Amino acid sequence: MSNERTIVFGASGLLGASLIPILRAVGNQVLAQGRDIKNDLCLDPFSREEIIDALNQYRPNTVVNLIAETNVDFCESEPQLAWRANAGVVKNLVESIRIVKQQAGFNPHLVHISTDQLYDGLGPHSEEHVDPINVYGLSKYMGELIAQQMHATVLRTNFFGKSRCDGRVSFSDWLYSKLSLSEPITVFEDVKFSALHIDTLCQVIARCIEQKPVGIFNVGSRDALSKAEFAKSFAKIMNFPFEHVTVGSSEEIALKARRPKDMSLNVSRLKEVIGFELPLIHDEINYAAKEYRNDG
Repeated sequence: MSNERTIVFGASGLLGASLIPILRAVGNQVLAQGRDIKNDLCLDPFSREEIIDALNQYRPNTVVNLIAETNVDFCESEPQLAWRANAGVVKNLVESIRIVKQQAGFNPHLVHISTDQLYDGLGPHSEEHVDPINVYGLSKYMGELIAQQMHATVLRTNFFGKSRCDGRVSFSDWLYSKLSLSEPITVFEDVKFSALHIDTLCQVIARCIEQKPVGIFNVGSRDALSKAEFAKSFAKIMNFPFEHVTVGSSEEIALKARRPKDMSLNVSRLKEVIGFELPLIHDEINYAAKEYRNDG
């Protein structure tokens, strides 16, 4: 039974909807902050005073930050809002934790979720080789720099899996809906990633809450596929036809923000530090396929 007390900021999102029940299942005493009224805390993450009040009241061992603006093109159009969500919240959390440490004598550990979009060029990328090419990536990197002002765990990741969050869909949700109805879609052969199933990511976060490693860690599959290869593998496992799928290039799509092409990850550091063996991406696709078949 865990003795951890954790506040999860951004619990109403795609990752939070999966993370909260997994943490509670291992005995973690979780307080969920989010916009949904079903959450435990409705505090404003942009208010340092409200954060400090919550920290003093609940005295968590760990604070997990899932709050982010992840719409890449929106971030490009609204850089101030991107900074506010992706770096400003982190600044409020770090400064609030610093204040309660000074005033109340306890020091919650911060686990901050970042992104694989900090990388560009030929992978697999180690944690030192950062090269953000859009406002989203830059704002997330700024958030990391702020988090590193204290002893924090920063996880760079990309995930898929069946959404447990109303109104939010993952890459595999989108594929499932389109492939199951044989709707025409285009998948990119020139965009490569080391995506992880959301449940595996939640297990990593739970381990980090327990062990509190300090530093930046890539969290993804041990290998990588292009988005097109991922879609083809998922369709084959699900016995969905693939004839209506167009394999194309991201260069053919008019997007406001540039996108990195190779986000494949070197994940050896995570295993060295916390002893967690990350899976191969095909194993994660198989896991997801069973999930969709079982849930319908």
